[in-house]
Amino acid sequence: MEQYELDELDEKILSMMVKDARKPFLEVARECNVSGAAIHQRIQKLIHAGVVKGSEFIIDNSKIGFKTCAYMGLFLQSSDQYASITEALKQIPEIVECHHTTGKYDLFVKIYARDN
Repeated sequence: MEQYELDELDEKILSMMVKDARKPFLEVARECNVSGAAIHQRIQKLIHAGVVKGSEFIIDNSKIGFKTCAYMGLFLQSSDQYASITEALKQIPEIVECHHTTGKYDLFVKIYARDN
């Protein structure tokens, strides 16, 4: 995969949008001293190049009753279990992240749970 070269305007746009993905393009344009159309075109170009991959809402889990956050390391009996175990973990809604690791654990998961 080819590396995308960011110019100064791209870097400024990305810096602003990472802080607030809902910021209006016209506001970004004013701060960058370019037109709204230029910002729209740049962002579309960054999306098509794979530099920007969507946007997301960040949920405050504690506000909806999931006040316990835990991290758990998992050991696998053999490396050929990765695919089946990760597919099984996807079925558990409380698991919000799953990472392959090196060292003590094979997988590391992040879990949100309701308080008792």
